[in-house]
Amino acid sequence: MGIGTIAFAGSVLIGPGISGYRILGVDSSVSWVLLALGGSFGVAGILATARDRMMIPVLMWGMYVSLGLLVTLGPWVWELGEDYPVKPVAELVRRHTPTGIAVYTTHPVTRPSLDFYADRRVRRLEENKTPDLYLKSDPQPYLLVHDYEMKTIEGKVLAQVKGWAIMTRRD
Repeated sequence: MGIGTIAFAGSVLIGPGISGYRILGVDSSVSWVLLALGGSFGVAGILATARDRMMIPVLMWGMYVSLGLLVTLGPWVWELGEDYPVKPVAELVRRHTPTGIAVYTTHPVTRPSLDFYADRRVRRLEENKTPDLYLKSDPQPYLLVHDYEMKTIEGKVLAQVKGWAIMTRRD
C-alpha cells in the first residue's frame, strides 16, 4: 500500500493539480502512468490485507495497464529530449555518403539512433584532429557538421538539412 500511496502522490505532483497547474515541470502524461500504478498497488494492498486471492490478478492487470500507458504515451523514449532531430540528419548521411565508409561528426555526443537510421556508423571526431586536418588526411573523408561550422572548415559541402551539413575534401 505504501508504493501505491507514493505513486499516487507522484501523479498529483507531476500532473495537473487540484487548481489546474503542474507543481513540477514534468510531462503530465507520466501522471497517468503513476495514477494507474498507484491505484493498482493501492487496491492490491487492500486486497492483500484482507487476504483476498484477487490481489494477484489486480496487481498484474495494474502493471499491464501501467506499462501499456507508459509505452503508448511516449515519455519512455529517452531521445525525444535530445538537441536535434535524428531522422532528417540520418537521411542526409544515408543519401550522401557511400556504404562502408566511416562518417565523422564534430558533435560531442554520439547517437545510436543516428547510426541505426543512417545505416552507417557516425563516429565522433577524435580530440586531437581538427575538421580541416581530418579532411586533408583521410583518403575518403565525410564529415557531418553543424551549419555554423561550415564557414570555418575548408571543405566542400555535399548537402544540407536544417542545422547540419555533410562535407568532404575539395578536389
